[in-house]
Formats: sequence, C-alpha cells, structure tokens
Amino acid sequence: QYVDIKVSARKLGADGDKDIDLALDIDKPVASLAPGDSLTFTSTVTIPSNVESGKYLLVAHVDATNKLKEEDEANNLLTIAPGQAFDVVAPVIDLVADIVNPLLPPSTVAGHGPDATIPVQVTNAGNVAVAADTQIDIKVFAKPVNGEKEMLVSTLASQPIGKLASGQSVTFSANARVPVSAEKGRYVFIARVDTSDVVTETTKTNNTAQTAGANAWLVAEPFVDLAINIDSAITTAQAIAGHSQPVTATLRVTNMGNIPTGPQTKLRISMFCSSDNGQSKTELT
Repeated sequence: QYVDIKVSARKLGADGDKDIDLALDIDKPVASLAPGDSLTFTSTVTIPSNVESGKYLLVAHVDATNKLKEEDEANNLLTIAPGQAFDVVAPVIDLVADIVNPLLPPSTVAGHGPDATIPVQVTNAGNVAVAADTQIDIKVFAKPVNGEKEMLVSTLASQPIGKLASGQSVTFSANARVPVSAEKGRYVFIARVDTSDVVTETTKTNNTAQTAGANAWLVAEPFVDLAINIDSAITTAQAIAGHSQPVTATLRVTNMGNIPTGPQTKLRISMFCSSDNGQSKTELT
C-alpha cells in the first residue's frame, strides 16, 4: 500500500484554503504498518519566489489524495504550532558602491596626467545571488571640492557580476584622467555602479560612492612657458658697426610650464644689442 504526502505553507492567521503547496511526495510505502507503529519520511521543500513576505506555518497532510481508506481522516492533517512559525522575506538584490584605496598622484595636469587609479568595489548587500551572466556599467566622475559640476573621467562597460552572492564583493579598477577643460583646483571622485539600470534593486541610493574631500586631487591647468638664458657669449672688445666679427652666443631655452610643446612647434630666436642706457635697441642679423 502507498500514500501521498503533501507539505504546504500557511500564512499565520490565514485560512487553510489559502495554503501554498510546497511538495507532494507520491507513493510512499506504508504496507504492513502494524497498529501503534510509525514510519518517518523526510521532505525537502523550497519556498517559491512569488510567496509574499510574512510569518508562515508548515502544514503536513498524509494520504493527501485519499488512496487509503481510513476510519478517521481528521488526524491526517497537522499544522505546526504558531511558536514554530518561520519568516519568509522577499528575495532582494542591493548593490553597494565603494571606492577602496584610490591611488592618486600628488597632482595632475588637466588632460595630460598622470592618471589616477580608482578601485570601485561592488558589494551585494541583498539576500540572494545576482543572476548568472549579469554585466553592469560603472562610471567614474570628477567634481571640484567646492563645486557641483561633474565630469566623466572613466567608463567601465559590461563588467561581470554574475552569481555575486549575498555579502560578497568584487572590485574593478578604473584609470581616471581629468579632461583638459577642467579648471585648476582640488577634485574628488564619484563612482556610480549599474548606470544602465540592468539590476532590479530595492534601492539605488547606495550605488554611488565618493572620495573624501580631505584626500582631494590637485589639478593644474596645462600651460607652456618658455624661458631663455644666455649661457655664454663671445664678443670683441670693440665692435665696428657693420664690419666686426660675428658675435657667438650659446642660448638655452627652457620650458618652465607643465606640459611639453607640440611636436610641430618651431622657435624663432632674435638677438639684439642695446645701448648702456637701454634707450636704443638694434636687432642683430
């Protein structure tokens, strides 16, 4: 002889007609079960994802399909005591962004570098794992410490976070360069994860992280500044205008700026002679 055993969940305070079936174990053998003897069966159940949150009781029903003729069917159904109720919570994913130990050079030149390295950490603060093959976009912005204008400085597209379990983290590294249009000053970095809203979350407010103002990055505007110096000059004791030997001078040009000159840059250097009182000046050819 065989019976079917059904396990259900009943929300605390709800009627039995609203029970949620969890498992049906078919054809459990009960042959030759003597009076007063017992058999034990183990049923493993999983709460369906569409069950609403709340406290629930387990309900067990032996011979749920009435295969066995009995004198009393009333004791075939058992509900655990309310004190043994268990909580059912909704499955949630909650991505939390953080910037962990950014590597910032002491200063940088807008549009030229050196670059900053921004490690962006993504943590799943939910209670279920992220779906397999999930990919998200991460963007890093720079913002003046005392301003609100944000500038995009790095984009990490299609970063894999599939199967990221509850409580686990993964870190992605972004190289950030402030654009040439940035004004000089001190800047902080802002990281935003899942900017394309791929993942359904309970909240998006913690998808953004910002570096501390105390660790702001010093950004300078790019400029070239050429300075000239006469290292040496060979002249005669007395020069006859238009007839003396040429004057030989060693000139040194130094770029005192913070970026190099362009690859096609050419210089025109002119030399002049002036009177002792500086009132007259003549270009030398």
